[in-house]
Amino acid sequence: MTRLPKIYLKILLLGCLLGSCGAEENTANTTAKIQPTIIFAASSLSEPLYAIKEAFLATQPTANLEISTASSAQLARQIIHGAPAALFLSANQFWIDDLKNKQLISTPKPIAGNKLVLAATTSSLTNTSIALDVATYIKSLPPFSLAIADPALSPLGRYTQTLLERYDVWQHVEGHLVLAPNAIRTRAFVETGQTELAILYHSDTINNPRLKPVINFAIQHNPKVIYWAAVNDSYKYDKIVMEFFSFLTSEKAQDIFTTYGFLSQNDATLFNP
Repeated sequence: MTRLPKIYLKILLLGCLLGSCGAEENTANTTAKIQPTIIFAASSLSEPLYAIKEAFLATQPTANLEISTASSAQLARQIIHGAPAALFLSANQFWIDDLKNKQLISTPKPIAGNKLVLAATTSSLTNTSIALDVATYIKSLPPFSLAIADPALSPLGRYTQTLLERYDVWQHVEGHLVLAPNAIRTRAFVETGQTELAILYHSDTINNPRLKPVINFAIQHNPKVIYWAAVNDSYKYDKIVMEFFSFLTSEKAQDIFTTYGFLSQNDATLFNP
């Protein structure tokens, strides 16, 4: 068996070490490349947003999107405290304006709409025939039989308070409501039978075998519910971020929104004067 001179052995050993280091460096680079793009979104957007994410990944398979949902207020406060969210999707304009004024986000745009309904479980005997006079009906409800989102915590709650004020019943029922921190928890109260009724987004009752709309509130009382998207200023030059931001208003994404019971960006009753 031929023995290699020591000098060649040293060269081979050095080459192996360098190769190992190069492999580690490549691994580190690969890891860095797949860091997720974090999207903060209002909880009521969960279902369509995951479907939109899958549609986007079909065109951008190397993208790594991570969706985090909560109330818009909670998410906005996290961004204020430095959370690394590349995009913020809010259920109202208030938090968009707040972050824009703080110079944390830019290029906000409306992406979808919604409306409010009074919802009950599909097994409930409650029906629209007993609720022709909405104000009288709501005033007649037993205490703590109606769940709403907390106006102090959730855009859905703010919209609901506006709705009830327009019916001139807010002061009458304010102290007898079951409050939830966000849209999903509000829906859970009525779905699980903890309350008889809940004021929800229309989208919460679409494709939902457990819920039915009891009252579709009149358009003159229903507040204009608009969802907004904006880019975190720290990510406005990120290619994937800007492409997904653009994709949200694409025909494909808008079709997904309407499939899940939302109103499209182009709905004339929402976005036109």
